[in-house]
Amino acid sequence: MKQIISYITAFFLVIGSTTLNAQCPATIASLGQGNGLQICWPRNEAPATLTQIIYDGVTYTGSFVNGGQGDCWRTDQAATIGVNGNHQLEFIVDGDSYDCDYEDGSFSEPMPVELVYFNATADDNEVWVQWQTLSEENNDHFEVERSLDGINFEVVEQIKGAGTTNEVQFYDLVDVLEVLESDMMYYRLKQVDTDGTTSYSEIQAVRIEYKKASGDVTVFPNPAVDRLNLSFDLETASEVIATVYDVTGKVVSQQQFSELGVGTVRKSIDIENIDHGYYILEIRTNSTTKAVKFVKS
Repeated sequence: MKQIISYITAFFLVIGSTTLNAQCPATIASLGQGNGLQICWPRNEAPATLTQIIYDGVTYTGSFVNGGQGDCWRTDQAATIGVNGNHQLEFIVDGDSYDCDYEDGSFSEPMPVELVYFNATADDNEVWVQWQTLSEENNDHFEVERSLDGINFEVVEQIKGAGTTNEVQFYDLVDVLEVLESDMMYYRLKQVDTDGTTSYSEIQAVRIEYKKASGDVTVFPNPAVDRLNLSFDLETASEVIATVYDVTGKVVSQQQFSELGVGTVRKSIDIENIDHGYYILEIRTNSTTKAVKFVKS
């Protein structure tokens, strides 16, 4: 594997736009081997109502995926990009048709891992490390590494990769710092191919503080974007129900965890599809109910 990227900027075939229409995509790319197309706009410039496009006279349906620095739309059917001649893209938004013309592109070497993000977030003496990929090719495993100085790293844990897949993958782990050697820690992600080739993510700096009171429910990050991490203590084994309420008391999300053991519980819930605003997270066990406020940004 030659490289691991923090945002989705490289594809198998990229074609540059020549149309001076601000709403035309920034890039169009082939996913390779007839697997489909990926079309990306700059962040917050994608048409929210887009459900289909017409590329070189062929109609494709699809949906948006998390695109890192931009908003990317993928077909849900087999598709390829021609490499000869000029190409046309048409899409319709709210009844208005947009035509975009593209010149020839050239094939580039496939990126084996499309890394959407790699984040490290501190909560008390625990660092929650999370990352997500859009696709992987011959990915054997990841290694999460930690450093006191940002130069000399040691392996925290090895996580098995998904091999080869075009499905979105989400990974996370919690690094519990039993001894606080510094109030600043550094983390990076090492990716290892099946042939042993390695590559690294950008380094994440994390400030560590001991501050959590026993029995409290802690959520982070806060404000949160797409996932909310939670940490709390269980004195007895219990089933746990995590419920998210809006300011009117309406249930907007609920997740149930089968019986969990005694000790510190660390879970992550998906909040990507709830609206921006203020919410209350309620944690209900067999014997207690606790609540904490958070913001969806």
